[in-house]
Amino acid sequence: MNYAMPMAITVEKLAVTAGCGYMVTYNVADFEGVEVFGLKVVTSREFLQVIGELP
Repeated sequence: MNYAMPMAITVEKLAVTAGCGYMVTYNVADFEGVEVFGLKVVTSREFLQVIGELP
C-alpha cells in the first residue's frame, strides 16, 4: 500500500471497520492494495456509475 497521504491509514481502518465496500477518492493511487481488505477504491465518477446515476 502507498501511504503517501498521512491520513490514509486512518481512513482505511475506518472503512474496513464500518464494513464499507467502496472508498471514494480522487487519489486512487494512495490506496493501492486495499482490495485485500475487501474494499474497492473508485473516483466519484466511477461510484456514480456504479450506483446508476451516470451512464
